[in-house]
Amino acid sequence: MEKWRCLLPDPANKGKKIKMNRFLICDDHELVREAISSSIADEWPDAVFTETKNFPQSWEEVSKGYDLCICDLSMPGASAIEGVSQLKQSAKDMPILIVTGVDDYDLMLQLLNLGVNGFVQKNSGAKVIIAAIKLIEAGERHVPSRLLALMERKNKIDNCAITRLTDQQRKVLQFVAQGRTNKDIAIQLGVAPSTIKSHLETAMRLLGATSRYEAVNIAKSENLL
Repeated sequence: MEKWRCLLPDPANKGKKIKMNRFLICDDHELVREAISSSIADEWPDAVFTETKNFPQSWEEVSKGYDLCICDLSMPGASAIEGVSQLKQSAKDMPILIVTGVDDYDLMLQLLNLGVNGFVQKNSGAKVIIAAIKLIEAGERHVPSRLLALMERKNKIDNCAITRLTDQQRKVLQFVAQGRTNKDIAIQLGVAPSTIKSHLETAMRLLGATSRYEAVNIAKSENLL
């Protein structure tokens, strides 16, 4: 079972406590909206709730001012990235907690970079949602451990690979992407096969990859090739 924790202060408010009173619940399933509202009301009895069921309706409503937006990703009207991005543009200072069944950590990372304050799986239960809201209220972010590990790997790539991956190493990875063997690449570049092996080992280490093909995929995803 995935462990969820928070080790990340929210850079938007630098740890400043947020008063929670007005909640915007965005989900295209009425039962989910009602369940979330009910869970929050047990902890914040004075809370006021507004519900929306698609992204366009949420964009229009969010500009009215809310202390927290709790949002699903799979709603009509827009993709997850477009939908959340527009929410942030309409209310830059409003925290957003994603409650979803989507299990895509690359997507989560993109949303975190957009300014999302946390994620909760829909099957996690009321206690987890309440815990996530309290973390956000305290100026923190609620993210899964696996996402933290992915962020660490991305940071390693950003800090090391982009600045230290040489042109020759990139060329070797490009040839690997074409299905070339070390011997073929060595002939093409006019070097010894052992040199190609050394380039690949270094590139794999910088990219945090365990194989030559994983290194190619990571390099492509980071626009290094």
